[in-house]
Amino acid sequence: MTNKEIEILVNEKDLGFLATLIAEKPYGLKIVKEDLKSNVEIYYQKKKIGELFDVTKLKNHLKTIKIREKYFKYLLPEEKSLYYGIDIFDIYDILYLLAQENKIVYFLENKVYFPFCLKDFLKNYEIRAKYFYFSLLKFPYEFVSKINKGSFRQLVINSLVNILKQNNLSYYYLPYYPENYSSVFLFRIDGDFATQKTVEKVFDFLIKEELKFTFFVDVKSSVNFLKFFGEKQNEKIDIQLHCYLHYLDKEKEKILRNLFKGKKLLEDIGIKIFGFAAPFGLWNCSLNEVLEELEFSYSSEFGFDYDDLPILPIITDRFSKVWQIPIHPISISRLKTLKFSIKEMVAYYQEYILRTYHKGYPIIIYAHPQEILAFPEVFKEIFSFVKNFSQIKIMTFTEFFEWWQKRGQTENYQEKKFNLFKLPSNIKYIRKNEFYLKIKSFIWNFNRIRKTK
Repeated sequence: MTNKEIEILVNEKDLGFLATLIAEKPYGLKIVKEDLKSNVEIYYQKKKIGELFDVTKLKNHLKTIKIREKYFKYLLPEEKSLYYGIDIFDIYDILYLLAQENKIVYFLENKVYFPFCLKDFLKNYEIRAKYFYFSLLKFPYEFVSKINKGSFRQLVINSLVNILKQNNLSYYYLPYYPENYSSVFLFRIDGDFATQKTVEKVFDFLIKEELKFTFFVDVKSSVNFLKFFGEKQNEKIDIQLHCYLHYLDKEKEKILRNLFKGKKLLEDIGIKIFGFAAPFGLWNCSLNEVLEELEFSYSSEFGFDYDDLPILPIITDRFSKVWQIPIHPISISRLKTLKFSIKEMVAYYQEYILRTYHKGYPIIIYAHPQEILAFPEVFKEIFSFVKNFSQIKIMTFTEFFEWWQKRGQTENYQEKKFNLFKLPSNIKYIRKNEFYLKIKSFIWNFNRIRKTK
């Protein structure tokens, strides 16, 4: 590495930019106490060569330039823009644009201006129904985080890469995966209401497939055969908690009773619990408080984030103690609802795997026991497809989390290039014609309110 004198400065209280940089761990990162004029300052040989700033620091740089507000649902990645190579960029909010510019992200000499408050977007906990892309233009949907937080992280990193490139410098970061692998594959099973017979068949199937996996136990439904999980856990079979009651309340005390009971019953039979995956992929601040109190290490809810690297949620003015491991939110049941054929189901997941692999992100899917038994041929094809990639490491959730913790202790930095993954030209269709999803969202929210009364 030739550019050892790079420094990337960020203030310890600037949680928005800090969250993205903690996940990325770029070479030269320094977390400082003193206030900065920009959100991020980049130095080489003690000379400032670049700055990143959002609306919170705008007045320090553009005092005479007028700002106009404009609502955006989403942004499409534009070639040669700083967000080229990023997935469709969901906003659903107001952006603060420079009056004389049509550009969304404004790049001037060595400064990059983001027309939003990054911390506010990363703190957004809202859920909405979204379509997910498939080349046959049959789009499955799921209720997920309104904001795909990984898009904002990638925008920050692309900006750093660009500034360094302009100064004939390379960007180095700590690899996301062990042993020089290009990605990982994690398979998660949520044991919703599964009988002992169903669970045993699923374990037999996956053991025969020689696949590592993580099973999140629905404890109340499994209370009569919990010992089965204790007997089966090993380095390839990771057992964690889904729930006691298959529901996530908004009240902290009810969540605490639910998770405490489920965790205790599993730990009483010798299973050490590190991870949690909430029913329906839901996430809220009360859940985070409970996860911290019960000393969970990680959780996985697409209601917080999806298709991204592990991330620390921002809770008011601090980071959570519990990491999020985002997954791809579409299960087989969503495809079945749209009457996907077996061939189309396989093609959907193969497209997702290829797209995610080329972006360098973790490949993480989930299923329920009943789906695995109903469509074993689909899962066989998925597993076979993954195993054909020599650069994909198959891991359990807990194994990947432990690697993510150890990652920061290494000095094995590697060079990163611009992410030039080109999205399909017709991807814009997944954010068109959302009237159907608005109806589904209204019904879903109505049912949620009714059940919590």
